[in-house]
Amino acid sequence: GIGIVLNIPFGGSRRSAEARAEDAAAEAARDEVDAMRRDITREAQLDVARSQLALELWQAALAAQTAHATSAARQRRAWELGEIGLAERLQAERLAADAALAELRARADAHETRLRVLIDAHELWHLADDTADHASHALP
Repeated sequence: GIGIVLNIPFGGSRRSAEARAEDAAAEAARDEVDAMRRDITREAQLDVARSQLALELWQAALAAQTAHATSAARQRRAWELGEIGLAERLQAERLAADAALAELRARADAHETRLRVLIDAHELWHLADDTADHASHALP
């Protein structure tokens, strides 16, 4: 005997509706992934820009600190020679101390932003299978 089996699925409108719903869900997931990639890229670019700006600010603060230290040394010498009063010398010393503090804060900010970029780029604190290499860097 010869036989023919014919299989015709019924319910085409229900299946096509399910297929459209699955396509819409897949498209929404792709859009969400694209949006997440854009957000991550934008944040990474902002972090790099912040790091560069912090470095420039630190360099400017270092130059200002050096200039104030030089000025304070000159003021100290002028005071020793009796050419200026104590108030002027103390004001110069205060400005030098303030500039030194500003330089320290700018340096800390520059290092913080640089470390943030390194961590986000996975250049620091890798999560690798070979944890033996990183055991010496672990916190107690």
